[in-house]
Amino acid sequence: MGKGISRPSRTTWAFALLPLMMLATRADFTPTSVTPDARTLDANGQRVTRRWGEHATADFTGVTQDAMLMEGGNEDSPWIGIRDDTDKHTLIRFDLAGIPPGTRIHDARLRIFWEVAYGAADQGKSGYMINLYRVADPERRGMWVENQATKSMRRTGVPWATSGDIFSSLSSTPVDRTFSHPKAYGDGAENFWAEWNVTSAVQGWISGDFPNQGFLLDGRNTLGLDAIAHSSEHPDATTRPYLEITYAGRGSYPVQVSGVRAQYRDGQTFITWQEIATTDPETAYRIYRHTLPITADNLPAAELLDEVPQGSATFPRLNENGGRLSTPFSGGPLPDLSGLYVYTVESSGPHYYAVTSVVRGSENQAIDLSNSTGPEIEKVSVVSPVLQSLEDPNPLASGNRQVFIVWLGRFDPAGRLTDYGYANRRSVPFIFRIITPEV
Repeated sequence: MGKGISRPSRTTWAFALLPLMMLATRADFTPTSVTPDARTLDANGQRVTRRWGEHATADFTGVTQDAMLMEGGNEDSPWIGIRDDTDKHTLIRFDLAGIPPGTRIHDARLRIFWEVAYGAADQGKSGYMINLYRVADPERRGMWVENQATKSMRRTGVPWATSGDIFSSLSSTPVDRTFSHPKAYGDGAENFWAEWNVTSAVQGWISGDFPNQGFLLDGRNTLGLDAIAHSSEHPDATTRPYLEITYAGRGSYPVQVSGVRAQYRDGQTFITWQEIATTDPETAYRIYRHTLPITADNLPAAELLDEVPQGSATFPRLNENGGRLSTPFSGGPLPDLSGLYVYTVESSGPHYYAVTSVVRGSENQAIDLSNSTGPEIEKVSVVSPVLQSLEDPNPLASGNRQVFIVWLGRFDPAGRLTDYGYANRRSVPFIFRIITPEV
């Protein structure tokens, strides 16, 4: 444990009472086979997704610098972190020499694994925003050095600015921010990945708009509470930070899904597909919706409804049927390797759907008749629960138990509360049972 780091001996958890879909963990990784696809993927050309960092799945390694600044000093340890009353902040940078200058950046995500982020229950708050700033160099003083940087110095003998510490050398506003408690409320959250969208910063670096001096995790707003994360030197390579970038280029892509079908009933559209055969826990599927038939060219204009993990038709809280879900059209539990997404209609009319496969951020955006469908005539309406199990064929039998699932839509369509850790997700199954009284 590094100097100045205090770890909890006991953490109390309080959970939001929402039925959440099981999400794939990023703690373990197993490679999966991918196949090249030379077809044009969209109007902007092909895209490739790569990872930078010392993480077990990184494509480019030996590229990370990170340092925790504490009370004006520097700490080099397996941990990074933030805390305001100890003046604790974190610098992190990735060398992106693997991307040709001027390349178009479609998406970039910084991901950091947090060992703990204390809450603030005694202050009447469930957490705080972790602000991420781009480090700047307004006076052209050059790059900071990992084992020399402090709050006042870029490197030994070179201050951040003529007058001012590191906070005088940051972007004027945060590049992005994330809430400290994505899954738990109260005293603290443990062992979770946090993500920041840093597309604008990475594009600026690659375009040469400003030099790449990395980011600062700002600890000035942590309510006097610790947030402790794993650094690039942490012994567990599966929890080290990494930067995932999707940019213009040619790469390899996962096998595409097939058998996509959309069926509407009572205010909801049930989208099913054949999942790909893989053991990679980072396998996921993206569901798109459009008013036009979806093609590779217009996929960027389609609405990305959601991304769901492998096994999306399994709900562990459903004890019956091995946890496999049923739809109004399936005639029973969906078979293994069937994916499921239930969209609660938010706008009426004919709509088209497509599903794509994603493995470790690399998306196969090829579209044909096997992974697209429509139109489906939809209408905003009151939704109905779907029967999952009936103990006795006679629903009125004494003591008979009927098990239902109703899929929830977004409770906050405008996204006002999304930043604060609420599960504002579509296609969330809620289970309930009806018991016929015994006579």
